[in-house]
Amino acid sequence: MTIFIDLDGTILHTFVRHIATHHAVAPRVGLPIIPKEAYWRKKREKQTPWNEISQEQLKAYTNLFRIETERSIYLSLDTPVFGIKMLLKDLTKRVDLVLVTKRYNRTNTLFQLYDLNLLSCFTDVLTPFPSSKRDAIQTYGYTHRDIVIGDTEEDIETANELTLRSVAVSWGMRSPTYLASLGPTRLCHTVKQLKNNLFVLLKENYPLTK
Repeated sequence: MTIFIDLDGTILHTFVRHIATHHAVAPRVGLPIIPKEAYWRKKREKQTPWNEISQEQLKAYTNLFRIETERSIYLSLDTPVFGIKMLLKDLTKRVDLVLVTKRYNRTNTLFQLYDLNLLSCFTDVLTPFPSSKRDAIQTYGYTHRDIVIGDTEEDIETANELTLRSVAVSWGMRSPTYLASLGPTRLCHTVKQLKNNLFVLLKENYPLTK
């Protein structure tokens, strides 16, 4: 059995990195810096940070942000969610754990995972950008017993499209209210809840062994 799990927002806290990148990128494309609380609140509700912005400016900001935020200097600001390392190491004894992230810089991603002592937790690391997570999982191979864990609409929608079970975590990129509206199989607010829900889902099909 395989669990496909997201990285940013699910395994790693990325708030500090996103704020730092925003402060660096916004002025470079002629946009004002949004206060961190307002910026993060809008991001969690999947809203554009600025009330008035042209599509050209938004595209320029989004493209530059994607490049800058994956530089090593910004990735160094990430920290693992409390308790997540222990859970990942426990899961590796029971299932195949595959990381699926939309990051485009695979080299920097692998270096970061190694530095954080997380790389050995995963059977494989999928970095499908610019393709979708759905395409990556389809190419990798899956069964309908498998589970997708993540913190955004793409994770839940990917699971739904592939008829997989989804577990959403509310401490990442999207708010609990937004995630609940998408109808995940489970919605978890703490790592303890994530662990408990995963073990329930795993037991629904077969004993806790690979």
